[in-house]
Formats: sequence, C-alpha cells, structure tokens
Amino acid sequence: VVMVRRTLLDVMRRLRESDSQKATAEADADALTNERDRLRSVHGDLAQTRDLVATLQNRIQQMEEEDIQAHIISSEELRLSLQEAQTRMRDQSATIADIKAQVRQQTDDIRAKDMTLRETDDKLRMCESKLKKVQYELRIAQEDLRTKEAELVAETSRTEE
Repeated sequence: VVMVRRTLLDVMRRLRESDSQKATAEADADALTNERDRLRSVHGDLAQTRDLVATLQNRIQQMEEEDIQAHIISSEELRLSLQEAQTRMRDQSATIADIKAQVRQQTDDIRAKDMTLRETDDKLRMCESKLKKVQYELRIAQEDLRTKEAELVAETSRTEE
C-alpha cells in the first residue's frame, strides 16, 4: 500500500509536472505561434518593401535614362545650332571676302581711272600749251599777213599810180 501510495504520489507529481510542462509548452507554443505570425507579417512587409524598392529603382533608372536622353537631345540640338552658326559664319566670311575683293577691285579701278585722268589732264595741259603756242603763232602769222597785205595794198597802190 505504501508503495502504491508512493507510486501514486509519484505519478501525481509527475502529472503536475507534466501539466506544468504542458502549460509551459502551450505558452511557448503560443509565443512561437505569435512570433511566427509576427515574422510572417515582417516577411510580408519586407516583400512589400522589396517591391517598393524595386519599383523605385526602376523609376530612378527610367528617370536617369530620360534625363540622359534629354541631355543627348539637348547636346544634339546644341551641336546642330553650332554647326548652323559655323555655316553662317563661313558664309558671312565668304561674303566679307567677296566684298573685300570687290572693294580692292574698285580701288584698283579708281586708281587706274585716276592715273588715266592724270594722264589725260597732262595731255590736256600739253594740248592747251600747244594750242596757245599755235594761237600765238597764228596771231603772229595773221599780223604778218596783215602787214604783207598792207604792203601788197601799198605796192598795188604805187603800181597803179
């Protein structure tokens, strides 16, 4: 009887220990379930965060590509604008060179005409000088002619007398 009692007490003690362990195990299981649920929630949050980060990275990459495209387009427009400006400058330089050549030609023409005019002036002065000389000689010849005419008239009058 004592043994049965001891065994019974021992079994009851073990039962209480087992109940206590069971309660502890159940509490631990509940805690683990709660922790598992919390970890699943965190895992879901992490998945959402990863998706959000991936979306943001894609958007950043897209914006960078758009920015690069805009810079490329802007650079191309600037390059074309620069080429147009260079072409206009070359055209203007050619026009300026043409104008300078025309001015040089006109200057040369003016110099040639000036030289011709000077030569003509010199010839005209020479002609005027010759004309004056001829006019002077003509006056002398006319005076000689008048004198001879007067002598002829006088001689004719003497001859008639």
